[in-house]
Amino acid sequence: MKIIQHLSSKLSYKLLGITIGLILCAQMLILIPAAGRFREDWLRQNLAMAETSAMLMHVITPDDLTDKEWRQIFNALNFYNIDVKKDGRNVYIALNEGIPSLPAIREQIKHSSNFNDIRDVFGTIYHKGQRIVRASGKSTFSGSIIEIEFHEKKLYEDIVEYILETLLTTLMLSIMVGGLLYIILVRIFIRPLKRLTIEMAEYSANPVAFSHIPSSYYRIDEIGTLSKEFSILKGKIDIALKANESLATLGLAVAKISHDLRNVLTAAQLISDRIALNSDAKTADYSKRLVSTIDRAVDLCQSTLFYGKLDTLKLNKSKFAFHKLAHEISETLQISDNNTPIALNFEYKQNLTLYADREHLFRVLLNLCRNAQQALIECKSIQTPYIHIHAQQMEDLIIIDVIDNGPGIPRHLQNGLFKPFQSSANAGTGLGLAIAKDLIEAHEGTIKLLNTECGTHFKISLINIVK
Repeated sequence: MKIIQHLSSKLSYKLLGITIGLILCAQMLILIPAAGRFREDWLRQNLAMAETSAMLMHVITPDDLTDKEWRQIFNALNFYNIDVKKDGRNVYIALNEGIPSLPAIREQIKHSSNFNDIRDVFGTIYHKGQRIVRASGKSTFSGSIIEIEFHEKKLYEDIVEYILETLLTTLMLSIMVGGLLYIILVRIFIRPLKRLTIEMAEYSANPVAFSHIPSSYYRIDEIGTLSKEFSILKGKIDIALKANESLATLGLAVAKISHDLRNVLTAAQLISDRIALNSDAKTADYSKRLVSTIDRAVDLCQSTLFYGKLDTLKLNKSKFAFHKLAHEISETLQISDNNTPIALNFEYKQNLTLYADREHLFRVLLNLCRNAQQALIECKSIQTPYIHIHAQQMEDLIIIDVIDNGPGIPRHLQNGLFKPFQSSANAGTGLGLAIAKDLIEAHEGTIKLLNTECGTHFKISLINIVK
C-alpha cells in the first residue's frame, strides 16, 4: 500500500498511468463495436457454410457416403436444421433431431446499426450461449434465402476468445505506446521540471549558497520561460535579502543608539522640568520649548524601540469595558489644558465589552487622537475643532471610527501613510501609524483611512468574540 502511495505521488508515474488508461479506454471504445461486427461476420460465414452443405447434400445420394462419413459431416456442421429457398424451391435438411429445450431467438442477418450489433453481443455474453438461434439471411452468391438453427454455445465461445485475444493485444499495445510516450515526456518535460524543482528547493534552503543559473534557462519553450522567471525572481530576492541585511544591521545600531539616547534625554527632561519652575518669564518660555523638543525626542526613541520589537510582540488579550478605555484616553490626552479648545466626544453603548489586548488598543487609539489633536492645534482656521470616537458591535466585529474636522491628510501622502517613517506632520516620527497598523493586524483586524471631503476618518475593524 505504501509503495502504491509513493508511486501515485510522483508526477512521472501519474503520467504513465494516465497515458495507459487513456489508451485502454480508447481501445475499449473500439473493441465493443468490433465484437458486434465479429458476431455478424460469424453468422454470415455459417450461413454460407450451410448453403454449401445443403447444395452438396442435394446432389449426393445416401449411397455415395458411408454412415460414419455422414455422421462426421453432421457433427462438423454443428447445425440442427438447414432451410434453403430459391426460385420457389425449398431444400430442408434436418441434421439433428435432438434439439435441447432452451430459450430460442429468431434473428435476421442484414446490415444493421452498431447499436444493434452491440446489443446482440451483450445478449450472447449475458446468456452464456445457452440459447437456440434461428438465423436467416440472403446469400451473397446465389441470392437464396437461408435459415439455420444452431446452439449458441459455439458462437459464445468464439466471441469470448475474440474479446480476450483483442484485450491482450490492446493491453500489450497500450503498455508499449504508453511506455514510449512516457519515456519521451519524461525526457522532454518531467526531468527538466524535476531539476528545476530541486534547484528551487536548494535556493529556498540556502539562498546565499545558490549562485548558478537554472539548468533549463536556455530552453525556448514554457519550461525555459519558467526558468528565466525563476532566475529573475532569484535576482530580486537576492537584492531584497542584501537590503534587509543592511536594514537589519542599521536597525540594530539605531535601536542601541535610541536606547542610550533615551536615557540621556530622560535626564535632560528632569533638568528641563526644574528650569520650567523658574520665575523668570523668558526662561520659562524657553524651558517650555525645550521640554516640548525633549518630549518629541523621547517619543521618537520610544517609538523606534517599540517598532523594533513588533516582530516578537505577543498579544495579551483580556476582557474589558470600553468606557474605561475611553476614560483613560481622555485623561491622557488632557485636551482641555491646550490653548486651543478641542472637543473630544465618545459614542458607544455603556455595556460595550471588548476582548483584545488592552494596552495595544489603547496605544492605537491614543496615537490616532494625538495625531488629530496636533493637526487641529496647528490649524488656526477651524472654529469648533473636535475629535469624535464612535464604537459599535456588529455581529462578531467591533467597529471603531476616529473622526476629526481638521485639515485632513494630503492626497499625495495617503498611499504611504502606514509605512514607517512616512509622516504628514512636520514634527512626526512616521512610526505611529505603522505601529498602529501592525498592532491591529496582530489582532487579525484592519485599519483604513476613508475618503472624506474634510477632516480625517480612520476605521478600525476587529474580531470581537467575548469569551
